[in-house]
Amino acid sequence: MKVSRWAEIRRLHEVEGLSRRAIAARLRCCRRTVNKALEMLQPPSLTTSMQRTCVLDPYQKRIEALVARFPELSAVRIWEEIRKGPDGYQGSVITVRRYVRKIRPTRSRVCVRTVGVPPSLWKPRKLRKFSCTRLSYQPVTKYAGVWIC
Repeated sequence: MKVSRWAEIRRLHEVEGLSRRAIAARLRCCRRTVNKALEMLQPPSLTTSMQRTCVLDPYQKRIEALVARFPELSAVRIWEEIRKGPDGYQGSVITVRRYVRKIRPTRSRVCVRTVGVPPSLWKPRKLRKFSCTRLSYQPVTKYAGVWIC
């Protein structure tokens, strides 16, 4: 709980004389939060909240080394590697996937730019006709294929 929330709850209760239920309704918080704030004689300190640790913390360096050495290695394969041995990772594969997704270098996307060349200048090799819809939901006929201009 933040100090500002604690102070506001105390002020509403002691100065304005509101009930616990009315405070919870006005601040849009749980009545348990109001009760905890009123039971605390001093404001909450910032050091009471501890940083949560991840089950992957002991294995992060090993995962980073594997990703640096083999960038195309899948997260499942990395999970299998860090599970080996007596002190192996015991957590789930989805945790490894999320961490690998954060640290893995992003893949560059291939962008194909179409140029407004009239169909009369196309020399198509494999030309296919397909239809698609735009946001206006009007069918549009397009041509896709490899051509030489």
